[in-house]
Amino acid sequence: TFTYKVPEKCDVVFRIYDKNLKIISEINEGVKEEGTYTLNFNAENLASDVYIYEMNANNRLVSKKMIHVK
Repeated sequence: TFTYKVPEKCDVVFRIYDKNLKIISEINEGVKEEGTYTLNFNAENLASDVYIYEMNANNRLVSKKMIHVK
C-alpha cells in the first residue's frame, strides 16, 4: 500500500523497478485533485527482493526503496 499526497490537480503515474532498473509495473492513477490518496499494489507475483518505486506527478519525481518479503 502506498499513501501519497498531491498538492494540486495533476496526473499521477507509479512505476515499480527491479534491482536492475527494469520497469516491472506501471500504474496510471489518472488525474487526481489536491489531496491524500492510497494505492493498493498487488505484489503477490513478485519475488522477495529490493525494488524501487517512483511516483511521477506533473513531472515531479519521487523515488523510494521498497523491500518485499514473502
